Amino acid sequence: MQKPQNFGQFAEGTCMKPSKGSKLTSSPQLFENLHRNTKLLTKNQLADSMQVSLSTVDNWIAKGMPHVKLGKLVRVDLGEVTEWHRRRSS
Repeated sequence: MQKPQNFGQFAEGTCMKPSKGSKLTSSPQLFENLHRNTKLLTKNQLADSMQVSLSTVDNWIAKGMPHVKLGKLVRVDLGEVTEWHRRRSS
C-alpha cells in the first residue's frame, strides 16, 4: 500500500482535505495522525473500546472531544480522546 505523500492524500489516493461543509474539530496532533496514517476509530469503535453508549460518544463530541468530521464520517484517535478525558478530570 502506498504511503500518504501529504495531508491531501490518503493511502488509497482519496482526498483527505475537508470538503465544503465538512468540519475539522481536533487538536493539531489529531490532524497529524491523519497524515501519519495512524489508526483512527469510528464512533462505534470508540464506544466499544471505552464501554460506553454511542450517545455518550455523541455527547463527548458536543462537549469538544477531539475528532475529525468529513461529511458524515467521524473519526477519533483513542490517544487523543484519552488525553482529552485526562485534562477534563484534572
